[in-house]
Amino acid sequence: MNKHFERWVLQALEEMEGTFTVGDVRTRVLDARGDSKMIESNNVIAYILNRYCVQVKAGLWKKVEE
Repeated sequence: MNKHFERWVLQALEEMEGTFTVGDVRTRVLDARGDSKMIESNNVIAYILNRYCVQVKAGLWKKVEE
């Protein structure tokens, strides 16, 4: 995992509302960054979401409001 990709995921999370999937986050990153070589796998996105979000149920995530 690289720090650039983590920053891109966090920027995508700012736009997310309600519950979302890893695929939703990946789509937002791809829309914003295009076909970059630094885009990681869904497992890496789930790892980042595990730090900043709460898993509601299998495959669904929700932002933690601070």
